[in-house]
Amino acid sequence: MSGAVNIKPLSVREEKKLKELESVIDAHRRGFYEVGMALAKIQAEKLYRLQADTFEIYGNEVWGLIERQLYRLVNAALVFENLTNWSGNDSPENLRNCAGFKQEDLPTNEAQCRPLTSITTKEQTIIWNQTIQTSRSENTKITAALVARCVREYKGEEFRKKLDEAKEKLTPKAVKEHGQNISPKMDQSYRGMLKTIEHEMQSNWRHTSKDMVRDCLQNLLAAIDEL
Repeated sequence: MSGAVNIKPLSVREEKKLKELESVIDAHRRGFYEVGMALAKIQAEKLYRLQADTFEIYGNEVWGLIERQLYRLVNAALVFENLTNWSGNDSPENLRNCAGFKQEDLPTNEAQCRPLTSITTKEQTIIWNQTIQTSRSENTKITAALVARCVREYKGEEFRKKLDEAKEKLTPKAVKEHGQNISPKMDQSYRGMLKTIEHEMQSNWRHTSKDMVRDCLQNLLAAIDEL
């Protein structure tokens, strides 16, 4: 740790809590949830501050975790916490009939949680439930690859809904209600563009990245605004 000044010393309570959390990490090195939650609390309360300048340095020097590993554990633990605390109350529509996740249906390793870390907590419950159902119907284990596939399928369905909404706005009735007009050629081109974007999404943006699609559309809007 570099020679920083004016670092607030740990209180007796904080020292005790740090020791307790570090003992959890040491005792559960193979248990991603316990380790991840202990690390998350150490980070949130800056209990590492007397041992290292940053949380990332602390994770590396004390536990031998590089930054990527450190945050994977923290994020996976937060996903697990969300799935554990969900009881089925106030649930998304396609989870209304569920009574919450049983203990045996919860993730058993960090890799299973990883694909869920980039989506909302509500989406996590939807997709994890979908993953469980897919695993049972296909008689296969829940792997990180299966979870990632369910994430892509869910995002694809949501994207198609948004495309349908965009198409609906250009029906003759909708156009007329807004007092606007659109030529058949423009209508055909617009729908063709939406279909092309859908194909790119289905290929997981393999041929054209999502950022490039967004940039192209933004550039087009900017050009139109200057006319």
